Amino acid sequence: MSVRPESFGPTDWDVEFVDPACIYHGSRVRPVRKEGVDLLVDSIRRTGWDPTSLVVLYRDQDQAADTHTPQRFLCLDGMHRVHAVRHLLAEKHTDWPSEWVDAENGDVRMHCSVIRGAPARESVVK
Repeated sequence: MSVRPESFGPTDWDVEFVDPACIYHGSRVRPVRKEGVDLLVDSIRRTGWDPTSLVVLYRDQDQAADTHTPQRFLCLDGMHRVHAVRHLLAEKHTDWPSEWVDAENGDVRMHCSVIRGAPARESVVK
């Protein structure tokens, strides 16, 4: 599955830094394979995070409005990358882009494109 950026206008996206623990599987076409995650983990270890990597999310509209619960995001594209980042965080990997790391507490937040509202079905292509 891929997302066509041209199917969204520039005002349809927000760029946000999102806690990888708050990202869940959205409407995915293919399952996340361990082999694919392992390849990404190895690549990130060798060369660092590719700043052109795209992770596309949308807010979980079904989540109850609870101020004590972090916002849930559903992944439209990039779940293998999310799993790779989670894996490396569990290993205490520290070589992240500086803008990902909170200066106060050291928490890592992924740079993501967040679609405003729920994605339209015709915006997602196979």
